[in-house]
Amino acid sequence: MVSYCDSIAIMGEKNRDTDGQYELEQAARELGIGIATLYRWMRKGDIIPIRIYRRTFIPKSEVERLKKKATAAKP
Repeated sequence: MVSYCDSIAIMGEKNRDTDGQYELEQAARELGIGIATLYRWMRKGDIIPIRIYRRTFIPKSEVERLKKKATAAKP
């Protein structure tokens, strides 16, 4: 399991395209959780963030994966 500290670091490209990622607040809103919960999930390795030039993003694929997981868990 990858931890928050071991998350992928992409540095050196200031104008990197972020269309495939959500900012942390956006990701929390999409998942229907609070920002504190999102940080807790990142520390536990439940969601893998991406660092781009000192900013942290959540890939849209991670958000979709967790949405599917939550949908599958509901009866």
